[in-house]
Amino acid sequence: MDTYCPLEAVGPGGAPDDALRTFIVSKLALDVTVCALILAGNALTICALLHQRWCRKETLCPRFKVSSLFVMNLAVADFLIGCSMLFFLVSHYVCSISEYASRHWFFCIFKTATFMFSGVISVTTLAAISIDRYVAVIHSLRYQEYMTRRRACGIIALTWLVGLVGAASLFLWNHFEYGRPCLDTVVPRRHIVLIGLPLHVSVLLIILVAHLRIRQEIKRMRARRKLCEKSIWGAQVQNSSIKSMRAVVLVIGCYVVCYVPFMCLFGARLMGLRTPGLDLAFQCLCTVANLNPMINPLIYSWKNASVRTALRQFMDKVMFLLGHHGGPAAGKKPPPPASSTTATSLSGGSGVAVISKQLEKYVPYENVI
Repeated sequence: MDTYCPLEAVGPGGAPDDALRTFIVSKLALDVTVCALILAGNALTICALLHQRWCRKETLCPRFKVSSLFVMNLAVADFLIGCSMLFFLVSHYVCSISEYASRHWFFCIFKTATFMFSGVISVTTLAAISIDRYVAVIHSLRYQEYMTRRRACGIIALTWLVGLVGAASLFLWNHFEYGRPCLDTVVPRRHIVLIGLPLHVSVLLIILVAHLRIRQEIKRMRARRKLCEKSIWGAQVQNSSIKSMRAVVLVIGCYVVCYVPFMCLFGARLMGLRTPGLDLAFQCLCTVANLNPMINPLIYSWKNASVRTALRQFMDKVMFLLGHHGGPAAGKKPPPPASSTTATSLSGGSGVAVISKQLEKYVPYENVI
């Protein structure tokens, strides 16, 4: 039976390899830091959204929007990734647990399946958020008709179903061998070809097409608004166009950088391409892939105006409970009712201004870009 303990690294001759051990310890410290940030960031998002949901009847709490359901689902999935990562680190670096996993089929497959389950939910939710943004911008006037709460819950349930199917298939289809180290080799090659690769390509295409289409639509709106650029709405559209391009680069860039190199090298390893250098590169890319759930709260949650409001209200309540200031609403006035200043300044008998008013009412750009 092969023994495997990363913290007891040895060189080719069986002698201790101090350089390799230093690399492994440094990577472990980095992984623990990333794991802690994943758990903290997504837990904060979840708590803020739950607080917004529970206090929605209060004056200062905005309505819990349909788009917030997708943000909540992403935060829960990424939090599960953090939990799975913590479980993986313990079972991988603690020598006794690592040896136990090499002898017990269910424990070994469960360690890999939990990662796959939460990861699939996370990436499919990214696709769902892109679709939600697409509908909010392209079909803004009928957004509430198309993206109802029931349909949003159905899409969220579908993401969990896809994750469950992907993880459950690993229990029925794996390459576990008694006594061999419980590594990525337990994942069969065909599993990646038939499930992993199509899933990631589909998600990447959905994100790419949706955000580029959003970018094109906003450019059209700005072109139609050249006569109103000095107005409030014109400035908003011009600013939103710049923000939309940043969003395209940020969303697609983070997904490509985090997942594409990892999936390519993972597939190469399953094809039998293994060298010590590629093994070290694969370990580094695993850490890079785990950066995505750490960054997601910044891209999809904290940049959203309603989520930022929920975060501020949640932190106000936490500080109030800790006794640092007079209360969650201290010194704050209730938000004024929605103003029609923008629509009035742009109306002038123009039918496009009516669309502007409706678009501003249902899908503020700050919330969808």
